[in-house]
Amino acid sequence: MTLMDYAKANVRTIVPFIVAWLITFGLRHGVNLHGYQAAVTVVVGAVYYALVRLLERYITPQFGWLLGLAQQPVYAKTLKPDARPFDRERIARLRKIRRDYTHERLSLLPKPAGRKGGALPSPRDDRDYQAKLPETSAIPSHVDNGAGITWGMLLNDRIGNCYEAAFLHALQVLTGYTPQDADALAIYEQVTGYDPTKTDANGNNPTDQGTYGRQLYDWARREGLIDSYAAVPADRASIRAAIYGHKAVLCEWALPAGAETEGDTWTVPRRNKVAGSWGGHATVECGFTPRRNKNVTWGEYGTVTPSFEDDYLQAGWVISTKLTAPQVAVIMAKVRAR
Repeated sequence: MTLMDYAKANVRTIVPFIVAWLITFGLRHGVNLHGYQAAVTVVVGAVYYALVRLLERYITPQFGWLLGLAQQPVYAKTLKPDARPFDRERIARLRKIRRDYTHERLSLLPKPAGRKGGALPSPRDDRDYQAKLPETSAIPSHVDNGAGITWGMLLNDRIGNCYEAAFLHALQVLTGYTPQDADALAIYEQVTGYDPTKTDANGNNPTDQGTYGRQLYDWARREGLIDSYAAVPADRASIRAAIYGHKAVLCEWALPAGAETEGDTWTVPRRNKVAGSWGGHATVECGFTPRRNKNVTWGEYGTVTPSFEDDYLQAGWVISTKLTAPQVAVIMAKVRAR
């Protein structure tokens, strides 16, 4: 509403009450109002205003002069943002902007340069919840919760986001949600402060420093992706029990440099086998046979020998969620849009 329209509205509101006051002033000399003058003034003013508006609308606008002005103010029609009419084109534009923004961030990442780690060690903390594990006698000889799943690299050949990739693979096992590269990037940014714009011409980025497990799990709980998380003893028997009881176990490794050429079957290398000489890494184990556990890493579903697990496994975690794939998709869409 403009200033002129505001003035018109006030004039057309005040004039009826001036007229009503004059009428009741005249009535006082011929009628005893018994102290009800104020009420009579309001009633007469309201009736007068309503009558003139009817005459103005249905007979001629010139009756508007009885309200002080024959011109009606123009009231701007405003809608709250959440009350705007459904606009398919507008929504499509917003989605395109978000896709373009996500694509721009992905384009800033270094080129694929082989397998990367990125899991920072989780010191022991007695305050951690301990996962409830089934009795050893109840555990079958074969479990494969990853059968038929198509895994993705999730950028772990470009940045050190192995923990985010492992977390998304665990969600994939538990909920059926298929993660995107943009999911892995968005989580890595929000959990660790990674900034793809800091990548230099050689692919180096000072903000690409890896992830602590508890930091990631606490973020996921705040976002509603998981209900809780719990620690699993870092031994093969406990990991197998956790796989059977919780479907997926996030594992932290101190990988030897010799494992870089191991492919998807992890065995203790003959050379360069010092724990941690290659760096920290996170994977998901979600199955086992009598002799080996099944391991998801770098988009591959491989196996881990008992000796490798005994020498290099540092920590294990399970997560709990009641979400379905569509529900995870809604949350991740919000995460990517930030």
